[in-house]
Amino acid sequence: MHSFDGYSIQEQLQHSRNKLVFKGVRESNNKPVILKYYQTDTSKYTNLPHIKNTVTCLHNIVSPYLASIDDLMFSEEGVAVILEYFPGKSLQALLDDQHIFSLPQVLNIIEQVSAGLEAIHSKKIVHQAITPNNIALIANTDEAKIIDFGISQTFYHQSQADQLVNLLYMSPEQTGRMNRSIDRRSDLYSLGIVFYQLLTGQLPFQSSDLLELIHAHIAQQPKPPHELNSAVPLTVSNIILKLLNKEAEHRYQSANGLNADIRTCLEQLEQNGNIADNLELGKLDSHSQFHIPEKLYGRSHEIQQLLNTFEASAAGSFKTILVGGYSGVGKSALINEIQKPLVAKRGLYTSGKYDQFKKAQPYSAIIQAFADMVRQILAKPKSHIEDSANTLRNEFKGEGQCLIDVLPILETFIGKQSPLPELNSVETLARFNRSSAAFIRAFSSPAHPFILFLDDLQWADLASLNLIDHL
Repeated sequence: MHSFDGYSIQEQLQHSRNKLVFKGVRESNNKPVILKYYQTDTSKYTNLPHIKNTVTCLHNIVSPYLASIDDLMFSEEGVAVILEYFPGKSLQALLDDQHIFSLPQVLNIIEQVSAGLEAIHSKKIVHQAITPNNIALIANTDEAKIIDFGISQTFYHQSQADQLVNLLYMSPEQTGRMNRSIDRRSDLYSLGIVFYQLLTGQLPFQSSDLLELIHAHIAQQPKPPHELNSAVPLTVSNIILKLLNKEAEHRYQSANGLNADIRTCLEQLEQNGNIADNLELGKLDSHSQFHIPEKLYGRSHEIQQLLNTFEASAAGSFKTILVGGYSGVGKSALINEIQKPLVAKRGLYTSGKYDQFKKAQPYSAIIQAFADMVRQILAKPKSHIEDSANTLRNEFKGEGQCLIDVLPILETFIGKQSPLPELNSVETLARFNRSSAAFIRAFSSPAHPFILFLDDLQWADLASLNLIDHL
């Protein structure tokens, strides 16, 4: 068991791939605490400064609706966040126990969580993981607290890389397929899903297929809660649907605005025994954060060209399209507009970016893109991973080691491959081209059109250009 200076560990509460949770006591005052240990090699963990900054900001928040952070510890192997301990259960544990929540209970929970989010957002931090696992009820009370800040980020550090977001509760922006950044309104979307689940007993979107789930968050409208549970007032149902709007501009713009409407509902319920159907939503919603709409203007013709090219490719053609323009004109943003129709077609998308200072490294962007595709597949269910690995091994025809030499993560996917004979430079290059083509062929099908986006192609090396020509 791990040891932490100044703390005694009593028991391990949870174990996952990257996180250990312990119950313990601070030795100086015997105060009970929860230690959440995020396992990682900090020498390779580029987000470490951001974690320090985020936790420092959270440490300064005084709110009864957040599990307060007592301490932060760093080691060679990871980061430990020490939180206050209180007896209670997560909403997920209560849901697993088939606990039925009444309307007043749910409204009371959402009011407290929204107040906690407002405290977090006031420090310019996005929680990013509002789920029933991260909301707890204190035993024998109606008090709720947000209890985990493992992937919280400041507004200015909106990276989606390596974030273990629960796909059932992620906002459309968090899918990475909306061409939109993540901000406080993402947390409100996730809270809307929790709200929906507590009142209806089910999630608005459910699927074991990753692409189906992403498409649902991006494009499908949930069934109104009052149609699933007649005890849900129309106004409450409308509040939830406002939280679950696909466009962040049409959700609540602040947790304060949500909190005000929930308080009004609770007051009406207490005074009248019911909630009026004509409540005006968002009346007290604040816009303290200035948001420029993240839409493309004046690019309809170019977007249509992209969509036509994609549709032709999805129908079975191999298509290449070049997007040119001065630096900062919005080329990458334009390409990312293809993401939503791509998901609807159950397509696959991967990308890499060339660097003018890495021209000596051949195939750099292509290797980045292939690595990204492998990570996408490894995040899928085990049966899908095995089927994809078998398809890829068959396509390689015994030459898989050629790509593993430049893409070590591939070995995690397809296993060890047979050593390859040494060849002259021309034959070695031809073998690499064959392997790269096999990789793309393995993932491309009528059911799953495949897009490979190579950014900053002007910095591409000659070997990459020859490979693109070969493809």
